[in-house]
Amino acid sequence: MPVAVQSNPRNRSLGAAPAPLAMGGGKATESSRHGPADLLAADRRGEFLAMVLHELQNYLGSILDGVAFVRNTEDLIPQPNWLWTGLENAAWHVQSLLSDLTDLCRATHPSFQLRRRPMDLAAAAHAAAERRRPDFERAGIRLAFPFGTEPVWVTADPDRLELVLGNLLDNAAKYTEPGGRVTVSVKATNGEVVLRVRDTGVGIGPEVLPFVFEPFVREGVSGVQAKRGSGVGLLLVRTLVELHGGRAEASSAGRGQGSEFVVRLPGQNLK
Repeated sequence: MPVAVQSNPRNRSLGAAPAPLAMGGGKATESSRHGPADLLAADRRGEFLAMVLHELQNYLGSILDGVAFVRNTEDLIPQPNWLWTGLENAAWHVQSLLSDLTDLCRATHPSFQLRRRPMDLAAAAHAAAERRRPDFERAGIRLAFPFGTEPVWVTADPDRLELVLGNLLDNAAKYTEPGGRVTVSVKATNGEVVLRVRDTGVGIGPEVLPFVFEPFVREGVSGVQAKRGSGVGLLLVRTLVELHGGRAEASSAGRGQGSEFVVRLPGQNLK
């Protein structure tokens, strides 16, 4: 039987420049517990962190532009391909980390608010997966949707749930080898909406599973380690899901047995 772990209740950038951010634990709704001085200090820390993240992203953009330029002029200045490939991969990795950290900081800032509205989670999941289908196909991974066309309604922030969906799909792709399968399903049951992303990938060891939603926790498995991501994607998933009043869970029967990530959100009945 698969072993399951459940998160304890506790965004790709959504604007041109990050809003004031702060790294702090807890939900956004916990801001009322802090005094004015604490909130002012958090705002100042957040402004500083936002500035640092923004500047680092600018520098990384310049590095990537330079790498692209040198690649395009290799006939004039011969360069070893492995060097530029390594630089480019490292820069994209840091850029992904900064993007996830920016989203995470925004979501944990005391002034953060969700922009909720009724949305069809089944349609959103299908659209998110279809946008990534070409990447799955290039990787030799099958993508399946065993659900119908009936809408499954939730009241949620569509932009933030798009981040949740994207991170779960990207995580499944990273740890599923060619010939594997990723299955996405959405179902309303017992007053809640359940999103499942199941893969036939490398699985999660029992010593790692309880910590899978913590930052920089990865299952190091030969053959897929080069695909590892920012290290905070699943933490961002948990944070955003819990801000919606839901919970995120992970289960796996062990290494080599695949894994399943489940998001549970309060449902909504719409006529």
